[in-house]
Amino acid sequence: MNHLALITKTQSLIAAGDIAGAESALTELADTEGDSALMVVLDQLEPKDILAVMREYDPSRESVVSLLVTPAQFAHAIVIE
Repeated sequence: MNHLALITKTQSLIAAGDIAGAESALTELADTEGDSALMVVLDQLEPKDILAVMREYDPSRESVVSLLVTPAQFAHAIVIE
């Protein structure tokens, strides 16, 4: 999968308010290409977009995005907010 296309798609979904769709697209990447591919994409996403996905996190289930966000990425997202 083209990571740049996924980043654009994720950002578009978040901007449209479809956070669940954005998380689903990121999860699909992890399922098909592995966690390391998702880490590459997370490194390139805007911190505000990562935070938007994490805020939609349902604590009753695990989220691959929440599990793979590094402490530095999380802290950066919180600071810029």
